[in-house]
Amino acid sequence: NPKRHEFYVSDGSEYIMVWDATSLKEIRRFTVVLQQQATTEARPIQYINELEFSHTDETLLANVWYQDAILKINIDTGIVEQIYDFSTLHPNRKPTEDCFNGISITDKPNEFWVTGKLWPSMYRVRLLNNKK
Repeated sequence: NPKRHEFYVSDGSEYIMVWDATSLKEIRRFTVVLQQQATTEARPIQYINELEFSHTDETLLANVWYQDAILKINIDTGIVEQIYDFSTLHPNRKPTEDCFNGISITDKPNEFWVTGKLWPSMYRVRLLNNKK
C-alpha cells in the first residue's frame, strides 16, 4: 500500500502481517474473517495464500489455498467484503495442472490477471463489486 508505506504478507494461515515498507519489520497483523450476517460471529479464514493490493479501492485480494475463489479483504478490519467465485474458469483440469493460485494487477482499474499452478493460460478478468 503506497499511501501507508506498507507491505502485506501471508504465511498461509488466517493472519495477514503488515510490514513497514522501509524497515520490512512487522508493524501489525490482522485476522481474515468471514461474517455471513451482522448477527453471526465472524469466523477466521485459514490458508490465505496469494495476495495482491487493489489500488482502486485500497483493499487486499487473496486466494485461499485449494479453493477457486478470491477474497476481497478490508485492510483495517480483516473482514471479507466480497467473495469472487472462479470455479467455472478452468473446470476441466488435466492431472498435471494444480490449483487456482495466482493474481496480479494490470494496467487497468479493477482488472487482474489470474491463473493457477501449472495452468497453460492466464486469464484477464474484471472484478465487479457485488454483495458476498
